[in-house]
Amino acid sequence: MRRRFLQFVLVSGCVRLLGPTAYAADPAALVERTQHAAASALWVRDASGVPSRVEVERSGNAVMTETVSLLANETARLDDKHAPDGRVRVTGDVVLVRAPLSFEPTELVLFRRDASHDDFSETPKWYVEAAAAAELPGGRLGVGDRASVTMLDLDPGVQRVRLAVRSLAPETSLDVHLTDAEGRHLACRSISAADTVGWQVALTDGASDSVPEKVVIETRSGEWSGALVGEGADGKVTWAPLVSTAYVGGGGSSSYSETYSSLSSSGFTFSVSGAPANACGDIYTKRNGTWRITTSWICTDSFGRATKGPWTCSTNQTDDPTYILWPDGSQTTNSRHVCDTSYPGNVFTAPPPGGVSSFAGDAQDTAWGTGFDMYQWSNFRNTFKNTTTGKYYSAVQGCYCSSSPIYFGAIVSPLAGFKVSWRASSLPPASTHVPGQYYEWRILYNDMFYANNNGIGFPY
Repeated sequence: MRRRFLQFVLVSGCVRLLGPTAYAADPAALVERTQHAAASALWVRDASGVPSRVEVERSGNAVMTETVSLLANETARLDDKHAPDGRVRVTGDVVLVRAPLSFEPTELVLFRRDASHDDFSETPKWYVEAAAAAELPGGRLGVGDRASVTMLDLDPGVQRVRLAVRSLAPETSLDVHLTDAEGRHLACRSISAADTVGWQVALTDGASDSVPEKVVIETRSGEWSGALVGEGADGKVTWAPLVSTAYVGGGGSSSYSETYSSLSSSGFTFSVSGAPANACGDIYTKRNGTWRITTSWICTDSFGRATKGPWTCSTNQTDDPTYILWPDGSQTTNSRHVCDTSYPGNVFTAPPPGGVSSFAGDAQDTAWGTGFDMYQWSNFRNTFKNTTTGKYYSAVQGCYCSSSPIYFGAIVSPLAGFKVSWRASSLPPASTHVPGQYYEWRILYNDMFYANNNGIGFPY
């Protein structure tokens, strides 16, 4: 197998990519060449959930190697003695962060999800918003791509800023620059992930940071999608999906304050920035498959910015795409939004009264909502209960003898859509059932916002 490496050099506190380098004799790893960066440090975080090893080489008259061991999900700061001429090789599934000394390891949150997702954990909102940006033109950023957001694009009252990213390829590396209104450098983060993983990192929590006027993200390697997260003093959270600046023309950019909204959402808005100043534009939105156009729908200020809303959801509704067409013929970037107000349902297709050898069904969600997505937010689980004894089936013990529910992941096909079929991946053996006793088998499932469960009871 070909071994992969990344080689970096630090400039003014941020990592600059020199380029991928292959070392046939070295273990597969991330490689970082560093120069001393004042007031910054390098952290390494295990992303595998199992112990990792970090090998640190220092050059000089002789090459010295040290090994740093990481526990599962542990973050460790690499000592400054590794600079200025040190080379850091990181073996294993890890994330590297170069940040100001005020950076706290808790400011970096990781999340990984695939279709198997057998721990049934809830997908965080930031991960969903980061993944949703990939659906926009220019929302999948690769090597050399840059995204840029000003704080007024989020909310004028923003006090805390976070970056949410879903890496779409191994060895994804970003530089995140924070500047003030005059373009002066405030702070920087450099983040590199060995494998595909989602991460959220605080950009303004450090004691030396202030809320920037602008955040610029440069892609050094790999591919990713993401969103900038702004939080005001009142706790209001605003999301700005990130797209490559190459897709932002003279018409500016458009965005909804969040991609997905539910009945309980506090309200969403629509904003434009970088657009023609003092102009009124027409909105074009493809709503539930039908184009709708409203003339002079939004008018910008002297800075080319405007916001409309908030609105709340009353029915399932998908606006995709949405953009503004200006009088000069330019248009904004595309944006999208989904309202979901309905619970999913299920019909059993292989219930157990005919025997205990199969358990299956069809789950359906209402169109134009979020639907099912095993890659992002849906979980399908089975439980098996003896209602006569009140005990749940345990595969480890091989009997209905657990006082609390034990969940078994169901097999789902297709992995995303508004109608999917599921079947139990594991069933209690017939020998675990007692004639005359009653049992209940259940399926638990969810779309992005709403969970449901259905069961069927039967005597054996």
